[in-house]
Order: sequence, then C-alpha cells, then structure tokens
Amino acid sequence: MKDYLKYSYLLLLFMPLTAVCVLAGGWWSLLAPNVVIAFHLIYDNLSSPDVDTRPVKYKSILNFMLYMHLPASLGLVFLVTWQATPGDFLGFGAWLSELVSVDLLQAHNELTLSQLLSSAFAVGFILSTNTLVGHELVHRTSHKLSMFVGRWLLAVVGDAQFSISHVYAHHLNVATHEDAATARRGESLYAFFFRSSIGQYFESCEIERRRLKNRGSSFWSWKNRVLTGALMTFAIIGCMVAIAGWIGLLVYVVLFLTSKFLFETVNYIEHYGLLREKGTKVEPKHSWDCNTRAASYVLYNLSRHSDHHARATTPFWELEAHPNVMDLKYGYIAHMMLAMVPPLWNQYTAPKLAYWDQNLATEAELELAKKSNLDSGKRIFKQSPSVELAEENK
Repeated sequence: MKDYLKYSYLLLLFMPLTAVCVLAGGWWSLLAPNVVIAFHLIYDNLSSPDVDTRPVKYKSILNFMLYMHLPASLGLVFLVTWQATPGDFLGFGAWLSELVSVDLLQAHNELTLSQLLSSAFAVGFILSTNTLVGHELVHRTSHKLSMFVGRWLLAVVGDAQFSISHVYAHHLNVATHEDAATARRGESLYAFFFRSSIGQYFESCEIERRRLKNRGSSFWSWKNRVLTGALMTFAIIGCMVAIAGWIGLLVYVVLFLTSKFLFETVNYIEHYGLLREKGTKVEPKHSWDCNTRAASYVLYNLSRHSDHHARATTPFWELEAHPNVMDLKYGYIAHMMLAMVPPLWNQYTAPKLAYWDQNLATEAELELAKKSNLDSGKRIFKQSPSVELAEENK
C-alpha cells in the first residue's frame, strides 16, 4: 500500500490543507504554502535519495489519483471565488458552517482585499502542480479521458497550450536554442519566465497552424486546440467574474501568475544551461535530475526528468532514476528558491556546467558550450575552463 500512498501527499494532504486555510480566512491561507515548502526542505534533505523503481500492480489507483486532481482543483477555485463574493453565494458558507460546527461566515465577512489575494496566492501555489499532473496525462495522446482531464487541469491555470508545445516542441528541441522551455546559461529566471511563457504560445500556434493547414482547415477554426484551450480558461474566468465581479478577475490573475511563475521555475531548473546538437539523440545528460523523496513523491516523479525525455509515454511510476553529476541533490523546492536569486544560482551551477562541458559534452556540444558561455554576459561563465578547452580542441 505504501507504493500508492507515497504519491498521495499532494492530493490527500496539501490540497485539503490549502482548502482549510482558505476557509479559515484572515492570513491563515499563507500557512499552506509555508507548510509545503518546509515539508520539502526537511524531507528532501534529511532522508536518503530514492533511486528504486518498484513494480505497481494496481495501476488504476494511481491513475484515479491523477484524475481526482481536476475536481480538487475546481473545488479550490470555487472556495477562493466564494471568499471573493460579498455575500454567501449559494448559501455555501451557512451550509458548511452548520456541517463542521464552525462559524466560517464571520471570517468570510471580515476578509480584507489583501487577505483575499493571499488566499489567491495560496491556491495558485498549490495549483502550480496542475501543470505537472496535466503533463503526465497529455503525454497519453491516444487516451481520450487522460487528454480531457489533462487539458482541463491545464486550462484551470490558464495554460492549456502546454499540451501542444510541451509534447510536440519541447521534447523535439530540448537543450537547443530552438526550445522556448530550455533556460540558457546566464539567463535569469525572470527573463526566462517571459521568454518561455511567450515562446511556448508561439510554438503552439505554429504547430496548430501547420497541422490545420495540412488538413485543409483554417487556423481560426474550432479544430484549433490553442483556441479551444483558451476558451476553456475563459469559461472558468467568466464563471468567477459572474459570481464575484471584477474582484473575481483579480483573484484569477493572482492565481494564474503564481501558478505560471512557479511552474516556469521548474522548467528553468530542469534543463538550465545544458546543450545538445539539433538532430542528435536526447540523453540523460541533457536534463537535471533529482532523486530526493519529497520531489519524487509529491511531484509524481517529475524529478526523474531525464528518463521521461528518453521514454516520454512511460507512466510516472515506471520512470527510472539516473544518478549523475547534473543532480538537484537538495530537492526541487530548494533549487527553485536558489534560482530566484540569480547570483547565487550562477555560483551554484557554473562548476557543474564546467564539469558537464569537460566530461560529458561531445565536441559539437563543447563548441556550443563555449559560445553559450561567452554569450551569457556573465564573468563566471566566460572564465569557464570549457572556453579554453574548446579552443584547444579546434
């Protein structure tokens, strides 16, 4: 049973905790993300790495957990929207107060705008995981239920296009400059956030334009998955605005930006500075892996990223660990926090990337590394031994 329960932290602990904190009102909502952060930092760094891949007999249990993220996500969106309404929408507060014998309406009526936005932040924080659950599901391109749930999970956080750009662009172009979702050496997280977010939409639009053209259809048609994905998100926003007015829109903007920024931070650390000659095979060395337990269990083995790129349709419970020097050994949360301070991130990654250049890169990749180091504009990369090594190998 523990092989199933170990993946339940997010669905059975952190999402319910967020719901309770949002309902408690005041500043209680900020407790949930802080608990999640503390859990990761402590568990990831006080436990041994997990490099095992255990056989799973009842795969339907794990699939059911993935599917349940959609109603759980919609429930959290409803709770923060209810908090944004001036009255008791649908009598929900009175009903729940009677059910749990706690006066939730008092906290609801006393909620300030700043406290409401902190609730939106907390919900956006936990719903940033929608993209990783959706990521697992949209790789199952021939399974209709998985695609339906996956795209709606992405639409809740305003990123349904991810089902296109990730599967058909990122996996093809990873670790090259043609990939919007691969961070470059010296590129700050904040610059990457804008480049990646905008670039992925352009990738999705171009993929859909080509696909529809080959089928004799217009880009501006109901067959365009970028447009239908956007409409799914607008439907959710429309419901929030209908219920809570412009405050509902403000709540969604905070939720969306929080979720999007956190997931792009994950994108940032997964391939930062790694390089591949276009057309060559994607190998484990082209991803940063992480074998810590919290990162593996809470994030459904997203941390075994190099194996995911080698076997994209493999379900998360079958992914294998690839311990190597490109290892995020302190866990995802710790490295995400480090990435938010660019000078510290550069100091941390530069020696590892120098090792990669000298020991793992092919001659072609070494040339790419030399150029990337020089183009970074950062002294710590310009002075990398790989620059001199590339010159010696000419």
